[in-house]
Amino acid sequence: SSSSRLVQSSSTLSVSPSSSVTNSVAPPLLIKGDLSKAEIADLVWTMVERLKHPMRPLGFTTAISNVDVLSECFRKSPLLVRRDPSTLQNKWFQTINTINVRADAAARDVWKKEWKEESLGKDHYKEFTKYSYLTDARRSELRALPRPNKGCKCGSSNHDFVHDPNCVLYGNIRHLLQQTSSTRNMTSLIKNKNLLKPFNAVEAAALRAELRKKSERESEEEEARFVNEMEKIQTQQFHKAVFAPSLTAMVLSAVVSLSNAKQSEYGTLVLDNNHDHLNDENININKVSDVTVSAEVSSDEEDDDDDVPLVALAPATKKRKVDTKEGKESQLNVKFMADMLKHISHTWGHVFKEPSHSDHSWRWEVFRGQVGSSTSLDTEAFSKNPRRPGSYSYETIKFCLKDKDFAPNMSFTSLLSSPIISSLNGTKLEDIRTLKKNASSLAPLKSQDSKVIKVDSANDMTKCKDMQVEDLALIAHLVSPEKSGLYDELMAMIRSGVLKIDNRGVAILNGDDWYSKVDVLLLNDMFHQWSPSVDTENKFCMDEHVRRALQTNWECVDGDWALTSDPFDIIHHDEEYEEWRRSFENTNQAQEDSIEGIGKFGF
Repeated sequence: SSSSRLVQSSSTLSVSPSSSVTNSVAPPLLIKGDLSKAEIADLVWTMVERLKHPMRPLGFTTAISNVDVLSECFRKSPLLVRRDPSTLQNKWFQTINTINVRADAAARDVWKKEWKEESLGKDHYKEFTKYSYLTDARRSELRALPRPNKGCKCGSSNHDFVHDPNCVLYGNIRHLLQQTSSTRNMTSLIKNKNLLKPFNAVEAAALRAELRKKSERESEEEEARFVNEMEKIQTQQFHKAVFAPSLTAMVLSAVVSLSNAKQSEYGTLVLDNNHDHLNDENININKVSDVTVSAEVSSDEEDDDDDVPLVALAPATKKRKVDTKEGKESQLNVKFMADMLKHISHTWGHVFKEPSHSDHSWRWEVFRGQVGSSTSLDTEAFSKNPRRPGSYSYETIKFCLKDKDFAPNMSFTSLLSSPIISSLNGTKLEDIRTLKKNASSLAPLKSQDSKVIKVDSANDMTKCKDMQVEDLALIAHLVSPEKSGLYDELMAMIRSGVLKIDNRGVAILNGDDWYSKVDVLLLNDMFHQWSPSVDTENKFCMDEHVRRALQTNWECVDGDWALTSDPFDIIHHDEEYEEWRRSFENTNQAQEDSIEGIGKFGF
């Protein structure tokens, strides 16, 4: 019929975003079947670009669960444009799920092996058959518990204190403790009838009670000394923290520690621009400030002149414009990021728990206020923690990186360079680069270009190493907001001027005055937890240079922060900070109430 012919003809029309002219070009046919190695490589690269895209606000998810967002990214690649976006999304989910499963399996194998070696030849371990292994995170949780009314923190009813030889909570490092003379056994005195013989029944009972109290006090003191010695061994010999600072503090400490300890392990980066078709050229990172995070704002919100961005409440001294190009940020050394992940996972992975959604949102609200972002925090703009609050997000990361050996001079832009698209049916590399750059127009490819898109899973990657693609997928997932948040934390400190990237792709401190650019959250964290004056034995395992530089160069008086070089110039006012925090919490709570009301009542 004429109507069916009309529908059929209209389905062939396509509009290019760069032009308002409607082109009558047939859309590309979808390709089915397994992805070729070249397609997998471009899929991984697309997800990397989604991670570091300058229009994605830091602290927010990469929206890998939103197929509509991903489809726009996939359409920039001529190798992926003829694939169903849902197929590509499922392939990426399969990739990251494989990474997570392998990490968990490797962690379990290590924990079971260590538990078996620890319990070998020790009969009292048979009491703990409910444990197939005991992780460092679980040990830390049990050690931090209050003492129960009966029995020990470890769950045994045969002893009461953790320094008992039969307690397993410190069984993994107890053998390293130099034996010292213990206090007198007060229990033997209590049971000594000759000692109580001169007294009558009432006096003997009172004496037993007094001796029992004294025995408990001495046991508690001995336990405290034992625990302190155990924690020294844990922090000094194994470099494993007893307590966890904030993620920002962990990342800053790891940067300084690695840049000092592994200066010679990173080479000058090999840079490559083969994937420029996926980048938005000449985008300044401060343009993120002008992006409305929510694309769905009701008309009454747009017309409300009384709406004031919460960051406007931030003190003016917090707002610092940083003229940094996104392209420079993307040149992070892959080996350096892998070392960062391993360092954080080893040092704090067993004690660091993900913050709540509210605390996560507040951290990035402070960042936006610090760098002078003008993002309007409407009802959709609060970033929930992409990771599960209360989870140990870094605990198993070190296990999936244990046997990985990354090249010392590879960045995100060079790890998947020319070998990825080296030989596609004999097409010249220069022609493919031109095609990839032109693909961003989203216009359907002409039929004569189809020979370039056609893939051959057996021959199209003759020069591409599978390990390169796997390594980039691994790092891209591990540093993502959904897994660890490491990339966002690094970018936040780079954009705020605390860190910079050198020609090796390694993050280092940005000048001698880097400490003057840290935010108030880090200062409060330092002041209350891990400064040298508070944590004298450094049980947080923070880098000494970071601890001493911040304590030496900052001064806190009644909650107000000023640099010691000019103590009368208050940079962070406590009263303004608290007002800002209250306004943020009220607005955040209003948003949650609104979402809950819509969910329950539909209005």
